[in-house]
Amino acid sequence: MIDLIIKYLNGELTLEEKEHFLSLVDEDEALRNELVKYHHLFAYVSLISRNNNHDKTEKKFLELLNEIERRKERDKNGEI
Repeated sequence: MIDLIIKYLNGELTLEEKEHFLSLVDEDEALRNELVKYHHLFAYVSLISRNNNHDKTEKKFLELLNEIERRKERDKNGEI
């Protein structure tokens, strides 16, 4: 499945493949979580190549991950 995730993130899927993949993601929470993790990793890697300040980039990325975790916890607890 990781190959499919990578192809999706690289924009290498046909429209039909993309629609099928997104339907799988919609139905499978574990797959959805994997997609989110790899999406964050791809974003992080792309930021590193554009930014010479690696420490600041890493700090911002970790802040983003922490915020996502906080939001997930609030959603799980029914908070707004």
